[in-house]
Amino acid sequence: MRAPIGPIRESRSGRATISKLLNEIVSVMKRLDAPLPNDIEQRILSQFDGLGYMMKASMQRDMEKSLPIEADHLQGYLLETARKRDISSSSFRSGLCESDSL
Repeated sequence: MRAPIGPIRESRSGRATISKLLNEIVSVMKRLDAPLPNDIEQRILSQFDGLGYMMKASMQRDMEKSLPIEADHLQGYLLETARKRDISSSSFRSGLCESDSL
């Protein structure tokens, strides 16, 4: 998904992918005993809904410019933790592989 957030958010499959990714990330964080509020997924989805239609994450803009991205040390840490603790992260992993990072 290399589009701005608006088209992704408004498509049925895009919204489902966002929700699944968020669920996987929250699952890993909870297994690490991160102090997350019970409604963190709903809060983050609400923030997504408030983003401008053409908004792109800074990492996405860097990828478009062929600049280095921070996926290896940010998202890579969560993926490695998920692997070590046998936590499902297939959607998260496929999203990062699309970025050619991991």
